[in-house]
Amino acid sequence: MKIAIDEIADKVRLQEDVPAEAWNLDSEYVFFVGNIHIDSLCEKISENFVVNAEISVSCKAICSRCLREVEQKKHYDFRRNYNLAELGKEIDLDEDIREEILLNFPLKVLCSENCKGLCKDCGVNLNEEQCLCKKHNKR
Repeated sequence: MKIAIDEIADKVRLQEDVPAEAWNLDSEYVFFVGNIHIDSLCEKISENFVVNAEISVSCKAICSRCLREVEQKKHYDFRRNYNLAELGKEIDLDEDIREEILLNFPLKVLCSENCKGLCKDCGVNLNEEQCLCKKHNKR
């Protein structure tokens, strides 16, 4: 999201959709799909350029417990203050927003809070069926 600072009198609301693949956010277990939607309010306040944005992304990830693919929509609040004296005629927020998404993405993705995961012995998905291991059935 490139913003021409000189063209902003006081404040402006901007929206942009960026294809997720353009920002190279994917990892081994997480794949961002569709567009990254950015809805921002940019303001000149005193000596600062203030950006308040809501970011929405969709991703497919592998559940850390049961290894099932999960589709999720994530929302982030992006808040940054930039010193106007240090900025040129325009600012490119892409790298800052990309960093915000990556730093705030959960380390472990779960299909649900109650995911039971896989049996460590037989590998059965405990969300879908009961384990048949002899160790677990001696009760």
